[in-house]
Amino acid sequence: MGYLGYAIVAVDVVAAMAQQYPGDNWDDGASEKELGEVASVYNLQQVYPVCQDANGWEQWLTDHGPLLIQVPGYHSIVIGGVDRTPTR
Repeated sequence: MGYLGYAIVAVDVVAAMAQQYPGDNWDDGASEKELGEVASVYNLQQVYPVCQDANGWEQWLTDHGPLLIQVPGYHSIVIGGVDRTPTR
């Protein structure tokens, strides 16, 4: 996970969260409750499945700051910025 020059790998997030919330099981993925704890600790705004283009994500980031996009039962994605550079 990286944001504003700060980077942390998933295993370090899991270790930190296990220390902070020892009653949760951090070794087999994360429940919605646990993802909420991660969002709180890392100051991320939780967003559940939403389809956006670059303009939409840029607006969400402007309005809410870094985002933790969640697809419960599948994966989570952290978005801290939008690169509007055209690609081929």
